[in-house]
Amino acid sequence: MVCHAYAKDIQLVETAIQHTFNLLFANEKFEDCERLLDPSIDMLKSLRRDDDAKATAQEAASLNNPTKAKSQATIAECSHVNLQLEYALCTCFILRAILCLRVSQNSKMTLDDQDMYISESFNWADQFE
Repeated sequence: MVCHAYAKDIQLVETAIQHTFNLLFANEKFEDCERLLDPSIDMLKSLRRDDDAKATAQEAASLNNPTKAKSQATIAECSHVNLQLEYALCTCFILRAILCLRVSQNSKMTLDDQDMYISESFNWADQFE
C-alpha cells in the first residue's frame, strides 16, 4: 500500500504548509509566505506531472495486456493519490490568493500596484478550479 503512505505524506506536507503559512501570515511576514508557497506549488505541480506520466504508462500497459486486473487496480490507486495531490495544490493556490489580497491592502502602495495584486489573487483563485 505504497499509495496510501504517499497520500498520507502529501497530507502531512499540506498541513505543514498551512501551519507555516498561518504562522508567517499572523506575524505579517508576507515575503516569507511567498517564499514558502511558490516553491511548494512548483513541487506539487512537479509531483502531478510525474503522477500523470506514471498513470499514462500504466494505462498503456493495461491496454497491451487487458487481462491483468492488477494494473487496473494500480490505476485506481494512482487516481486516489492524485486527489490528495490536487487537494494540496488547491490549498496552496487559495493561500496564495489570500496572500495577494492581504498584500494589496498595504496603504503605501499605489492604486495600480493594488490592482495588480488583486488581479493576481483572482488568477491564483482561478487555478483552484
